[in-house]
Amino acid sequence: MSKILELLFLVMFLNHFSCIKYNSLNNNSLIIETRFSGDNVVFADLSKDLLNQKIINKNWSRLNSKKSMPYFRLKNNSAKIKGDFIRNAEKYLIVQTNNGNLFKWKYNPRATKTLPSHLATLSAINDAKLFIGQNIWLNEIHSDSIFINNSEKRFRKFDKVMVLGIRVFQNSKTDMPIWLEIDTNCEHSAFIRYNGKFKTELRQNNYYNKNPLKKEWSKTIIENLKKKKIEYGMSFEQVRVSIGNPEMINNTSSINGVSQQWVYGKNLDKKKYLLFKNGKLVSM
Repeated sequence: MSKILELLFLVMFLNHFSCIKYNSLNNNSLIIETRFSGDNVVFADLSKDLLNQKIINKNWSRLNSKKSMPYFRLKNNSAKIKGDFIRNAEKYLIVQTNNGNLFKWKYNPRATKTLPSHLATLSAINDAKLFIGQNIWLNEIHSDSIFINNSEKRFRKFDKVMVLGIRVFQNSKTDMPIWLEIDTNCEHSAFIRYNGKFKTELRQNNYYNKNPLKKEWSKTIIENLKKKKIEYGMSFEQVRVSIGNPEMINNTSSINGVSQQWVYGKNLDKKKYLLFKNGKLVSM
């Protein structure tokens, strides 16, 4: 009788183990590869405001658990992105930490499906490190989500500064959490948010890799650029340097030449339209 009970217990144990293994494999089989799959990421340090937000601590959990994972347990860890995961009509980002554990981040269904702003890809970090020891020229420095100055030194638009190092930190709900530390000539630090490769094409530059003020430009034009002013006759490059990159560009061509309409602003009542003909600003 005892042998029969032992046999039944062994069968139940093996059946239980096989179910656990099956469920684990089944969950992994439902992970959908995305353009981020295989990327190595780092969990960024967060500002107090972000760290206190419930969504940061609520939206992370283990793959097979409904219990939330406090962010401080993940912070400063590294992981690899596996892909997306769908459960009960909800979508999650799946990452696997170095110890093999799988964690999921619940997407906001109203937001664009991109990486959470508190994750930094290792490739972007390595790209940012290439700036160490190089000079950059400041551009956007009037927002603490772009520029952090802990020193008494006053910086201005187009100032030339040297990059001393990088920091992985997030104080915003958007943009990648990588910062370039710049030289202040004192013990206190200052940081400019890393542009990333996409910045120079579609979004405003936080800084420039080369001096944006050309020697061949007149003193009047350069003074206007420093004041974020534009005037008729300016080139594409001069307008970009002055007021940044447009949200949209509409191209048209006719017997009179090629023209471009640049659109600034996202809200209809605040949109600004600039017209270029043959590369020169003719209407605004």
